[in-house]
Amino acid sequence: MSKLAILPVLIALLFLSGCIGDAPASLPPELLLPVSTRVDTAIVTRGSVAAVSRYIGITRTSSEHLSFGSITDRFCQFYVHIGDSVTEGQLLATLNTENIERDMANQLANISRILQENDLNNQRQCLHIRRLVQEGASSHEIESAELLLEQEKERQALRLSHEEEHLAALKTQLEMMEIRAPYDGVITYIVRLEAGEWVGSFRPVIYISTGNNVFVEYMGSILQHPGRAVRVIGYITSNSYSLQHSPLTAAEQLYYQSHLSATPIRFEIDGNIPPPTGAYVSIDVYTQWEEDALRIPSNALFYVAEHGFHVYRIKSGQLELVVLEIGARTETFTEILSGLYEGDEIFVRP
Repeated sequence: MSKLAILPVLIALLFLSGCIGDAPASLPPELLLPVSTRVDTAIVTRGSVAAVSRYIGITRTSSEHLSFGSITDRFCQFYVHIGDSVTEGQLLATLNTENIERDMANQLANISRILQENDLNNQRQCLHIRRLVQEGASSHEIESAELLLEQEKERQALRLSHEEEHLAALKTQLEMMEIRAPYDGVITYIVRLEAGEWVGSFRPVIYISTGNNVFVEYMGSILQHPGRAVRVIGYITSNSYSLQHSPLTAAEQLYYQSHLSATPIRFEIDGNIPPPTGAYVSIDVYTQWEEDALRIPSNALFYVAEHGFHVYRIKSGQLELVVLEIGARTETFTEILSGLYEGDEIFVRP
């Protein structure tokens, strides 16, 4: 910026013209005023006029949620991370299985004990039959003893079948306390769970996708009205992607409101080569964007109801009031649609 001279009274007159949007305190000064004191100025240039907010999101794909089904217990641990590629059958997460593993161990011990008891009882009955034969017992007594042995074996088999069914049920329950990948895919989201935290029945725990249709998802609550953005750019490391807001369907909104504490905001990714899933994205949301605009510093802009928006242009060492038509406006720059030209020098408030 350069320094020019104007009368001290000019400074007071300029400030009386008010800030943008304020009611006029007095009329602006005459169109041409001499310069005799040092003030700040700026040159009208071309460049971008942008109002941008930045957020952090993550890349995901259309996913299937996985749960522990009807089983309820305390959580144990995850075996994968967001973005991991997994194969069908791979272990992803488990509940705390200490109780059921103890029940299974007790059931196995119970079955082993029953088998030993059955074997011992059967041996005793066989010895009894052999003794009857050796002692010359009647055929009726021998047949009765043999029939008793057969009936006992049938009871033993029935009891053992019940015990093995109970063991199989415990094994099935143990399997349900594990989440395994239903197909080859990519882990797109993992619900935050601490070890020992209670997990209710059918609660979504982990999300998996085949890896197609990658989009950007933002889970915070700060980003408001993304559909009103004029431009959204996502940055992943050194790569940039143009993003388009993709509203959730009514069914998706209902689902997220029922299962999660926040409703996500989604952006579709333009381009033929999508980024990998699970990558963190810096999301730049522009509510104002003019890439190559004629612009001035916003603190050079004045407003009074009688003249509207105006600036003071430096011309031949004097100040000239110029009424403007403006476009995009931010705290830093204001777009000029008419009234000024590139290279004009204007007064800037400190």
